[in-house]
Amino acid sequence: MTKENRRTITMKYIKALYAGFIGLLLAACQAEQWEGMEGGFLISLGEDVTVTTKSTPAELGKPVKEQFSLKIVKESTGSTLYDGTFTSDQIPASAGLYTVTATCGENPLLGLDTPYYKGEEAGVEVTEGETRTVNLSCKVANALTSVTYDEPEKFDALFSSYGLKVSVGNQSVTISKDNAQKSAYYRAGTIPTFQFVGTLKDNGQAVSMTLEDDKLKNADSFGAGKHCKLTLKVKPAASGVILTVAKVEVENVTISETIPVEWLPKPK
Repeated sequence: MTKENRRTITMKYIKALYAGFIGLLLAACQAEQWEGMEGGFLISLGEDVTVTTKSTPAELGKPVKEQFSLKIVKESTGSTLYDGTFTSDQIPASAGLYTVTATCGENPLLGLDTPYYKGEEAGVEVTEGETRTVNLSCKVANALTSVTYDEPEKFDALFSSYGLKVSVGNQSVTISKDNAQKSAYYRAGTIPTFQFVGTLKDNGQAVSMTLEDDKLKNADSFGAGKHCKLTLKVKPAASGVILTVAKVEVENVTISETIPVEWLPKPK
């Protein structure tokens, strides 16, 4: 190899090292600049998280903030930025629009005392270098039914056991007289069917009756956060018993009675 060739190779090597060094410096500067531009989220749960059920907080357990899940999705790409346990720490995020969702519970098709809570805000914008504070208002996102009995002593005199059977699709639960304080929860938008079921004291015969009422056919009675309260009445008759739906009330539910505000994480 000639002296001139060796000199050419050496110069090319030096230039390559120099170019690599400059590239590293540029990358570092860009990363530094990006970090400076990056924003993020600080999430809190609102105090108006409000479900009226006949189940007490002690029976359902305390849904402390660790029981809430948090999900943040970037709307332009559909990519998930965060999906895990609720945190009040800052969550880094690049500029863009996001949907932020907090949930507690599994939202089963049907169950006893299975409330599902949800708070969501779409179109949350993060700009370069901004820390965005988001306060989610969590509410009951499924629906529920409870039952009471007008003059329950008459039911006790006629039936050895009785209750309200709630069905959704091929699933069912029964609110019996022994767990009458419980409520049946079902996914919002489904229309359950209701049957009174019991066993007569006199002859041990099992009886059932499908409950009929205009409100029990109306989808509005079973929307998110709706509590359908049934009151049943019975009286003896020559051929058995006459059961009537004395009253159907549909109310908006609030969480405050089953999740006291002090159990929820406070807004920042």
